[in-house]
Amino acid sequence: MNIWKILRTIVLAVVGLLVLAVLGLAGILGFDTLFPGERVADLTNVTYPGPDGSTLQAYLVEPEGPGPHPAVLMVHEFYGLRKDVIKKADLLAKEGYVVLAVDAYRGQTTTIIPRAIWLVLTTPQDRVSADI
Repeated sequence: MNIWKILRTIVLAVVGLLVLAVLGLAGILGFDTLFPGERVADLTNVTYPGPDGSTLQAYLVEPEGPGPHPAVLMVHEFYGLRKDVIKKADLLAKEGYVVLAVDAYRGQTTTIIPRAIWLVLTTPQDRVSADI
């Protein structure tokens, strides 16, 4: 009889910890969604029409001096278009490349891995391909 009380206590503790973990993760994701830190609109300098009629954003940088210059189409990693991607585009431009860094998440960005995974899983890949 004592063993059943112990097992019940352990099961309730594990369930309680799982509920707390899920609620904590949901809170972090919600906070990051509402207050992302960087706004993609502040990082981009060009727009272009999307296949569905929407206006898409990107960052375009060209090297100094006369061309022609080779071009690079830069797609961000799973965090979204952020300052570190812009810095990489600028470095490539200093090496002589025209760089267009596109925003595959259409304005969404994050700094935390769980939300980055969420963005990858919920962003339709056919839409990303069509946008690019």
